[in-house]
Amino acid sequence: MRRAPRRRTLAVMDSTRSADETASAARELAEALAALGRLELELALTRVRAAAALLGVGLGLVLAAALTLPLVLAFLLAAVAAAIATAIPVWAALLAVTALVLLAVGGLAAGGVAMLRLGRREARR
Repeated sequence: MRRAPRRRTLAVMDSTRSADETASAARELAEALAALGRLELELALTRVRAAAALLGVGLGLVLAAALTLPLVLAFLLAAVAAAIATAIPVWAALLAVTALVLLAVGGLAAGGVAMLRLGRREARR
């Protein structure tokens, strides 16, 4: 009968040891999960930074193209004037190209005013 109390003592020690091991395992798990969370956050930030860098370069290239476009148009108009100048005097070719550009600008302005009027009418409804 003396063995029964001994077993109880061993059982209490085993449960204490088991509780310590469980607590230790829980701490390790919590630390591992925290580390995983930090690594996931770091990965997400790295992806966002990479995407932002690509967007910045893309916007810069588009802006450079937009700023270069007027220069391209000027050279195109000069080429048209030079082509016309082979048949008529240079001053007349430049005057003809200028008139064509003014017609185009007038058409764009008239279309813009018409759209603004339509937009104003739609806003009133």
